[in-house]
Amino acid sequence: MELKITQTEYDKIEHLARCTVSAYSKKDANPYLTQLEFIANSSGYAGSVRNIISELCGSVRNAAGSVADKSRKTYFVEMDLAKLKDFIEE
Repeated sequence: MELKITQTEYDKIEHLARCTVSAYSKKDANPYLTQLEFIANSSGYAGSVRNIISELCGSVRNAAGSVADKSRKTYFVEMDLAKLKDFIEE
């Protein structure tokens, strides 16, 4: 079980989250979201890292596509990414 995340893994997660949020529609966002959820469920993360990635998936799902109050929902995605950044291995 991994309690830390590598910079490469973080970069991949961040890229998928940003692509999902910037997608025009939920349909366009679905492939990115599916990959993000796969990483969250199958990468063997534990503890806080697992919780933060799960929260991130929820935040990204809420902000994906054309939604009302997009800026507020995107803010939560940014907060989850900032929390995850604290767990990058050095």
